[in-house]
Amino acid sequence: MHARVERIPLLREVALGASTASAVRWMTIARASDLTGLPRKFFYERTSARCGGIWPENEVWKWIDGRKLVDLVAVYAVIDRRVSGPASLRGHRP
Repeated sequence: MHARVERIPLLREVALGASTASAVRWMTIARASDLTGLPRKFFYERTSARCGGIWPENEVWKWIDGRKLVDLVAVYAVIDRRVSGPASLRGHRP
């Protein structure tokens, strides 16, 4: 008999919940922050033109009825495509 191998869930599945990941894509920044654990400022900085918003409008975020919504599936895709920068030494003693 073969031993059963358990699948390790992806971070996005844990954050969104397995059923929610496919059902809910567009959500408020507050909800996205609560689900991912990332601060709201993280989302606002990347979607605001004043802060040099680097996420494309209508692909990752959009305005609906005066509320800014983000697509978590697209957010994770953008994060997955980005190359990790050098490690920060802030707060470390030499």
